[in-house]
Amino acid sequence: MLTLSDFLQSAPAKPCSILIVDDDIITCAGYISILSNSTLLDGLINQRFEVAHSLFEAKEKINKAIVTASVFDLVFLDIRMPSEPKENLFSGEDLGKLTKSLSPKTKILVLTSITDPFRISSILQAIDPSGFMLKSEITKETLTTCIEKLMTEGVFYSKKVTRIIRDHFISNPTLTFEEKKFLHLLSIGVPSHKIQNHLPWSLSKINKKKQQLREKLGVEESNTFALVHQAKKLGIV
Repeated sequence: MLTLSDFLQSAPAKPCSILIVDDDIITCAGYISILSNSTLLDGLINQRFEVAHSLFEAKEKINKAIVTASVFDLVFLDIRMPSEPKENLFSGEDLGKLTKSLSPKTKILVLTSITDPFRISSILQAIDPSGFMLKSEITKETLTTCIEKLMTEGVFYSKKVTRIIRDHFISNPTLTFEEKKFLHLLSIGVPSHKIQNHLPWSLSKINKKKQQLREKLGVEESNTFALVHQAKKLGIV
């Protein structure tokens, strides 16, 4: 198996630009500290780190990188990020899809606290990330190993993520853009009769869609509060 050391000796060293997308400042600083002080990754000369604490800021940085022909090699992507409805970004999942469409060569590493099989299934189907780790697994050693695998083998899924996929993978379809927008509107308190101002749905379709989403997300209660609470728990809104 090709090691990082072998890889660096066989190929010219090149700069590696990384965009870290996470709304927690301390988490971002931790990632940079680990990677900057790792002797295993010394071959990645001239590392360029940029940080985005919102989905809007991340979108702006990705667009700027494309315009200046300096696309990011790797994006660290948190999924539970505050929504940016004006940008049609309701979670990190939407930013991941946008990144893939704008910059196909950029590798995406999902780093999340979400463990629900439905959400992991949705993220995998929507983004098809190069790497996937749970935040609870991150240490200096595991994150360094992750980057090494991404550099040499192109893919890395952590042990816990692999186990969840193997044991609990759910084949439910991913949520549509309109379904995510609908959940966002409910989460900010828009009543059902005013949803029609934002989506081309009849009142009967709105009520039917609520029931369909309860079934998709595993909500037993019939009230809107329970549906929104589950959507927030799963990082959808």
